[in-house]
Amino acid sequence: MELRQGNSETLCRALLSLISQLGHNNPVLKGTAFMQLACIADTCGKSRYGLFQPYMDQFAIFIVDHMQTQPSLLVEYCSFLGVTRAEFFTASVEAIVPHLFATCNGPTISIVAKELSCDVASLFW
Repeated sequence: MELRQGNSETLCRALLSLISQLGHNNPVLKGTAFMQLACIADTCGKSRYGLFQPYMDQFAIFIVDHMQTQPSLLVEYCSFLGVTRAEFFTASVEAIVPHLFATCNGPTISIVAKELSCDVASLFW
């Protein structure tokens, strides 16, 4: 399925809506979102990572913004993509670190630094 330019924004919003459900406490809702995301990837003829790749920065910022309130969101997102937490942070560090510093999200900055095996100051530079 080829996506036209106008559909790209719509797909991004739909994917983000489903991703947000991955962090939900209800296992039925979480499982349904997981299956719907997999179905969209199959329908588009892309791998899960390939489907998310154009929107990865937006999704990464959303996920780190919700790490304190929905800790399972990161775990489920990484599980869906087949990546580790460290791989997620390494791939998205350039998008999430400026956002975290701009929003003064100290606890999440510390988590990211720990996952990347560095200190907070080195994230700043």
